[in-house]
Amino acid sequence: MSSEWRRLHWSSFFFGLGPVARTTLPLLLLLILARDLGWQKWLLVGLVPSAIAALVRLFTQVYRFDETALVLQHGIVSRNLREIPYARIQHVELTQGPLHRLLGVAVVAIQSGGNAEQAEASLRVLSLDAAEDLRRRIDARRGRPEGAAADPGPAVLLKLSPRDLVFVGLAEGRGFLVAGGALGLLWQAADLLGIDMPFGSSFGREDFREGVRFATSAFSSIGTLVLEVLAVIVLFRLLSIAWAAVKLHGFTLVRDGEILRSRYGLVTKYSAAIPRHRVQMVTVIETPILRWTGRAAVKVQTAARFQTEQGRVGAEWLAPVIVRTKLRALVEEVFPGIDPDALPWRPVHPSAWRREWRGGLFVTAVLALALAGPFEWWALAVVGFGGAWAWLSARGQARRFAYALTPDAIAFRSGWINHRLSVVRLARVQSVKLSESFLDRRWGMATVAVDTAGSSGAAHKVVVPYLPRDEAGGVLERVREVSGTVF
Repeated sequence: MSSEWRRLHWSSFFFGLGPVARTTLPLLLLLILARDLGWQKWLLVGLVPSAIAALVRLFTQVYRFDETALVLQHGIVSRNLREIPYARIQHVELTQGPLHRLLGVAVVAIQSGGNAEQAEASLRVLSLDAAEDLRRRIDARRGRPEGAAADPGPAVLLKLSPRDLVFVGLAEGRGFLVAGGALGLLWQAADLLGIDMPFGSSFGREDFREGVRFATSAFSSIGTLVLEVLAVIVLFRLLSIAWAAVKLHGFTLVRDGEILRSRYGLVTKYSAAIPRHRVQMVTVIETPILRWTGRAAVKVQTAARFQTEQGRVGAEWLAPVIVRTKLRALVEEVFPGIDPDALPWRPVHPSAWRREWRGGLFVTAVLALALAGPFEWWALAVVGFGGAWAWLSARGQARRFAYALTPDAIAFRSGWINHRLSVVRLARVQSVKLSESFLDRRWGMATVAVDTAGSSGAAHKVVVPYLPRDEAGGVLERVREVSGTVF
């Protein structure tokens, strides 16, 4: 028996105006402050279609809880009815910006395995009470997987301290993006308010040359140049730390039965839920800064994933940073019996580094030829430096390339600067493929690629290159045997 229809919060009208309208309103505010309402007042006309669509959505989009599915309905002329079975729902994510928090509402995104690129449904917006009620009902009705243990009650798995956020900021390096965004907003505001800014819209080649002459004249010595470069690097790292402190403020990961819940955010509040039995792949990331400080970061991939959004954490990051000694316990919360530090690693083909080096030499040669015209003999320096770097990189990559095959999982590691290690349960494998390029056949090598549901958006995939041909065939057969896949 179905329950009654439920509606969106009244403030959905304002949040449903769309990105164009939300961009136009701040510009209009700046114009009002500048007392310049000429042709720009016609920007208001662009709000009309968005306003009509927002009103239609407010009065027609409803939802209800049936016995086996969440039912959503919207539309006037063409009425659309969608049912999402509770058993298929994998993520329920709540997002709150500053205005959402002021009004006590949240955006609710519901994701199932049916759409790997975006949320299956988005309710924009619900009151916090309604959003929490929706999440509780979905969690209660989708139940635990067969054979799951009894619910031990909520347990905090990870809580990031301010010191942890410093390491996140240092590792992420988003200071350049923060500085670029701030300068862009500053120039736009200055242009609207009639304030003269250096290097404005009339910035051209002569301005650039003048800037270069000014910069070089300020460098009284190589030491001064080094100090100024270091100062810029430090500034960007400080901005990156500020980004982490705002974005991940109060990050807490809690195990609630079969659900992993994360909450975080200072300005915009996020809340995400990941069913443990839906996790397809676990990836451990170690940048140089994280390794030097004895830390790592952990990502997960489920059969569903949200559309990529810069800085988003909930549906992907299990731990933006964690002390290395606690890594095994966290991974076992998702993949019991998997210890990232005790996997039986096997190296790739002994000649893998030569393949990598030759590829690097080819890129270096092309670059040197492109620079030979304007820089003449200085292009030879590119050949020397590029060749040395290609050799160093090839050696490092070949040492890191390795795979591990256990009775129920396959793992792959790569990256000689930023270490990445991914583990996939064989039971979760959707397909496995063996491929051989012309060069692979010449060198007696092959590549084995393992795909899971949702792995199309993974930053680090289980694609093992440079395997000896016979060994690659054995890996293929083993994965097919356990997972029951075909290639």
